[in-house]
Amino acid sequence: MKHRSPIAEITAESFALQVLHSDLPVLVAVSGEGGAASQALLRLLEEWAPQARGRLRVFRLSADGSSELAERFGVPSAPSLVLFSRGVVCYQFTGEVSRGELDELLARASLLGMAREPEVPSERRPAGGLLRS
Repeated sequence: MKHRSPIAEITAESFALQVLHSDLPVLVAVSGEGGAASQALLRLLEEWAPQARGRLRVFRLSADGSSELAERFGVPSAPSLVLFSRGVVCYQFTGEVSRGELDELLARASLLGMAREPEVPSERRPAGGLLRS
């Protein structure tokens, strides 16, 4: 039986809706296929992500299949973590990360989430492709 990750895969097509237009801060784990460091990061995130539920959304992005997105947000290599709030990169980390650093990141994200202004439903941006800067 294949292992099913609790961290959803984000694609170029779903990136704008799931990340840039999210009502919560979003942590994107950029990973390479088969790399030991990327696999270690994803395992750690799978264990850690349930405590972030409701305060932070967590997704994974394959650097191999989405190199344009990785380049767009200045991700130098995999594995990397990128924290978005209101569609803006707020924090970026490349390389190994500890559980303590993830907890600190969650605290930062919680503060970002509390700082959000309530969104009026009629002002919600429409779903669509990737936004261009």
